[in-house]
Amino acid sequence: MVFGRPLLLLAAIALSMAAGVDVAFGQPPAPPSSSTDGSSSSSAASSASSSSSSSSATAPASAPSGTDSGTSTSSDSACSSSASAPDSAVAASALALASPPFPPGSPSPAPASRRFAPASAPASASAPRDESLLRHRTKGPVKRATKTGAWFEGGHEAVFAAEADYGVQFDLITVYRPIDDVGYEYIRTGGKTLQLVTELGKGVDAIADGACDDAVRKLARDIAAKGETVWIRMMHEFNGEKTYPWSLYPYTREKLATFKRAWRRVVSVYREERAPVKFQLAFMAKNPGGDKDRTPFSAFNPGQDYFHQVGVDVYVNAAKRMPSLKEKLNDNVYAQLLWFGKPVFIGEMSVTVSVPDRPAWIREAWRSLALDFPRVKYVNWFLEDKSPAPTRSWGLHSRAEIDAFVSGMRTSRT
Repeated sequence: MVFGRPLLLLAAIALSMAAGVDVAFGQPPAPPSSSTDGSSSSSAASSASSSSSSSSATAPASAPSGTDSGTSTSSDSACSSSASAPDSAVAASALALASPPFPPGSPSPAPASRRFAPASAPASASAPRDESLLRHRTKGPVKRATKTGAWFEGGHEAVFAAEADYGVQFDLITVYRPIDDVGYEYIRTGGKTLQLVTELGKGVDAIADGACDDAVRKLARDIAAKGETVWIRMMHEFNGEKTYPWSLYPYTREKLATFKRAWRRVVSVYREERAPVKFQLAFMAKNPGGDKDRTPFSAFNPGQDYFHQVGVDVYVNAAKRMPSLKEKLNDNVYAQLLWFGKPVFIGEMSVTVSVPDRPAWIREAWRSLALDFPRVKYVNWFLEDKSPAPTRSWGLHSRAEIDAFVSGMRTSRT
């Protein structure tokens, strides 16, 4: 009987491990790991989604308009009526993240008694901590080839003129199109990876009920016919307020559930047509208004098998103090993106001309992306001026700014 208690303890540990519980912290296993290109390892992922990345090709698109991210705010144009490792500060904030219950289509969650806090729980120091999850997400150092792109005044084809003028080569090309007027067959990419921002033009309720199915299916068939991989970014900045018809703030459980259902419905249409597409889940860097960090990014998770990269649009606007890109991303943004276990991307980024030393900010942003945020795989700058100026003047205006952009881009690749 001397060995009775140790044997019982060993048996309890074995049962806990079999149930998928972290023995030290009582937490469920981390979400499934992903391949380096962002493809989910789950067998539920479509064969279309696992196609090797190749380039598509672009037709002139009108420059996006209307928001800080520069994209359209129109609600009338889309579907017919009827989704080196981080520093210690980032690591500490990553530990504090809360996770909501997983939606249908996600890997099976642990029983409710062993889940993370619900979606309404703030991502604060009082949230459950899971050090094994953090270690899983932040192993480093990480070597990766980061792809870069930029949007310039004049539409997506302006990138070719910028390459000639600046003497650089971009890897990515971004096209903004309403879903019912994509003109995919006319898009020329020049061998670059195509990121297609499809503006669905409806609220999540309508999308979840199938209002965009026909338009999405047409695009899916066009992509399938061509056979080249396209990255689809839909309902971008969905955590915003009134920016787009699909904006979700103020959040409710019903809105979040409907968003997830809408996202999965659209993804399923592409997969039914066997289109070789991959999906980018694009947040606004911060939730609006009084929410800020109260609702974690994990609360919007549509299911691990329904997207391949997770990212943010991040802008530095006119203010008394201009934070660096590192400060912006380390303010509980990058840490939350790591939670998903997917490659990270920057969907749009820029800094206003109001920054006192804008060339220095641009150079430092490139350096920081290379050294401080190793999980970032795709970087897209937004370099078009919007009104009102100067608070939304994002373009490169001086030789010093252009030189800073070009030298920073080159340095980040070495």
